[in-house]
Amino acid sequence: MDRFALTLVPLVLLAACGGDEPTEETVATPEPSERVANEPDPDRMPAPNADGVDTIDYSGSYTFTGIDGSHFTLTLDKEAGTYEYVSPDGTTSGNYKKLDSGRIAITNFDGSAGYFSIAPGALYRLADATSPFDEIDLGRMYRRSDYVADAGPGAALPSIVTTNTVADKREK
Repeated sequence: MDRFALTLVPLVLLAACGGDEPTEETVATPEPSERVANEPDPDRMPAPNADGVDTIDYSGSYTFTGIDGSHFTLTLDKEAGTYEYVSPDGTTSGNYKKLDSGRIAITNFDGSAGYFSIAPGALYRLADATSPFDEIDLGRMYRRSDYVADAGPGAALPSIVTTNTVADKREK
């Protein structure tokens, strides 16, 4: 009788644990970085234009807020071909250069060359001089301070989006 009871114990335990039914494994998904989690959806950002340098009135001030909360301002004057860049480290100014109809270059931008594409209400800093005008890095959008767009395709959101800024945008 003891042998019979000893044989049943593992079977009872196996049945209590779900038997040999396969169990769904839980895969741990890493949390996205704060930067990725707070970036705007590309479909909600103004699209750069292949001839934006020639057709868009991009004169004005553009702001960028770093992940640490630091503020940067880039002011462009299309007619004069000049820029002023204000960062926590200081101010630089001078003339920018038109690379082609979709991109401009600033020789001294934070200590190195900066390349930008033009969109209605936004500038996108490009990785380098060979980057195409439509290569958007979501974390490098400078938003024009006086540009207002309704929510939806092409709407400009701050460079760092939070739950509150998205909710505020939808309430307006």
